[in-house]
Amino acid sequence: ILAIWVGIVLVIASRVETKRDEKLNITTSFYPMYVATLNITDGVEDVEVTNLTKGTTSCLHEYSLTTEEMVSLVDSDALVINGAGMEGFLSNVISNYSNLEIIDSSKGIELMEMECRHNHEHKGEAEEHNSHIFVSISNYIKQIENITEGLVKIDNNNAEKYLNNSREYIKELEELKKEIENTIKFLSNKNIVTFHESFDYFAKEFGLNVVT
Repeated sequence: ILAIWVGIVLVIASRVETKRDEKLNITTSFYPMYVATLNITDGVEDVEVTNLTKGTTSCLHEYSLTTEEMVSLVDSDALVINGAGMEGFLSNVISNYSNLEIIDSSKGIELMEMECRHNHEHKGEAEEHNSHIFVSISNYIKQIENITEGLVKIDNNNAEKYLNNSREYIKELEELKKEIENTIKFLSNKNIVTFHESFDYFAKEFGLNVVT
């Protein structure tokens, strides 16, 4: 075990020495943040966006970082997170990356209390708030604005591009919201059954009633 950790330290040290300053390396915590950041940085040169967690993970309740993922953070200039308690798996390691800019996309969003419908827990501790804010289109738009603000702060040279991309993406999302509203308003019964608390923000936004 000691040999493994010595190897990790040597790899990290090596990658720090060879890190290229000319490229902005942005890491996202999971898939919804990855999609948002890709849209905001679309067409911006010398910017690379990488998703930290594997696959299209959309729920991180029991996620644990791999050694490879921990090492990959060394090359990152910024880490875009959902916030609101979603990324509990990062809490014990993020302090080791003092130069990493954290962009918390949940800033300014009102959180719903967690409904205890199936004893779901985060790393052994019961959740106080529902962290699945991104399924509400209005919340997701606010998250995009927060991510854009964070990127402009660390890369002001490309501020205009980030802001233009953000406006275009938000416009698409507002059109999607109208489409959903026009579809749902014709439903005579707005009770729904879900398998997970992640739909609570969506239900609240569109006037649906989660019965179980």
